[in-house]
Amino acid sequence: MNMEKISEFMDMEIYMHFNKYMPPFVILHYGSMRSLITIESIEAISGNVPNRQTKIAMGWVGLHQRELLELWERMLAGLKLSTVEPLKG
Repeated sequence: MNMEKISEFMDMEIYMHFNKYMPPFVILHYGSMRSLITIESIEAISGNVPNRQTKIAMGWVGLHQRELLELWERMLAGLKLSTVEPLKG
């Protein structure tokens, strides 16, 4: 499965990619830096994105948690992912 971009805001890109050894997560890209954020517990579990951007992305995950979990299920079923509304402001 390929990594798919599901949102973009404030110079950050959010991707989803399946890994059977991990709980549902998104990948935050900020420039050349990356961080993994779990969807269910909303934790940054690895990466090197600055704290400010990570916290903003974690807030976005919290706002869209249900939708992100539904996308995770779609990805597991091999279905195309839709985009998720970016943060505004």
